[in-house]
Amino acid sequence: MPVDYREIPYHLVADNLDRYGQLDRRERVFSLYATLGCPYNCSFCSSPALYRDTERRYQLVPPEEVVDHIDYLHRRYGATYIYVIDDDSFVDPGHISAILDGIEARGLKIRLGFRGARIDEVLRMDDALLSRLARAGTTILHIGAESGSQRMLDLMRKNITVDDILAANRKLARHPEITAAYNWLIGLPGETLDDLAATRELILRILEENPAAIVFPPNKYRPLPGTELFAVAVAHGYRPPARLEEWIEVEVEGDYTPTWYPPGFAAMVNMMQVAAYFIDAKLFTYSLGSGAKSLLIRLAGYLYRPLARFRYRHGLAGLLIEYRLYRRFVAGFRAGLREQE
Repeated sequence: MPVDYREIPYHLVADNLDRYGQLDRRERVFSLYATLGCPYNCSFCSSPALYRDTERRYQLVPPEEVVDHIDYLHRRYGATYIYVIDDDSFVDPGHISAILDGIEARGLKIRLGFRGARIDEVLRMDDALLSRLARAGTTILHIGAESGSQRMLDLMRKNITVDDILAANRKLARHPEITAAYNWLIGLPGETLDDLAATRELILRILEENPAAIVFPPNKYRPLPGTELFAVAVAHGYRPPARLEEWIEVEVEGDYTPTWYPPGFAAMVNMMQVAAYFIDAKLFTYSLGSGAKSLLIRLAGYLYRPLARFRYRHGLAGLLIEYRLYRRFVAGFRAGLREQE
């Protein structure tokens, strides 16, 4: 069971929320869990390995307790936005409906975001539930689309098809007040440039059919010990770090190249990552603060967006000067965080 929310030392961060990478600087954002664990078996994910030997792989936090937690954060710390950080929030739609009932019954004026949602779960949602989520203040659903290649989706054990992703996106397009935010995973062992092309094509089609959607920069696949794909990566020549410090670069945006990348693959991955920041409306949807720096970032994004989409559409990864600029920005950002510590 989770720690009692009244025992969580929120006071340690309440006065410095802007230092914790919030979704929107205009909001006071607090995170919580409405469920624990995950019942699925995605081959790249640490959750199946983490919960493999537990008695219950997935557990619902009682809806009344979740609403009590939200109410507490709203009253005591002035929370305006609750970010639900479950591995998966929508295994049981009735559980979410009960939480929404509680929010409505108490008249809580709060906005919501959900980190965990699957394509097959969106397909099971009806428009009534999506409308309720919107009325309750839901602004974003993070959804694991992962790939536009059916071969890669099968390797990941997502149990969905590319057509399922498109159907879910069309459903969410009917509810533009909820931003459909898609996660992607590229660079798996055995993935080819054709697989990447299929993902780029799907991303562009999603944005065409749902202009309110956003796509997150594709995550570089990282072999995690205990996962099903870890053994596949080792079979492709992967050698895991020998020291804890060496894991630092094995991260979502780490500048590393696995042994199994075919020629030209690393450059395409780099292009897909950096251009993904600009091919949708992310820079214009969320607050970047105020002042000249914010305006310059938006202007640069506006000017670069046509090139970013052109690169995606035609798979052009050459002369990627913007990737070097991106790496410099990431290094500078991290240095700034270290200075604040």
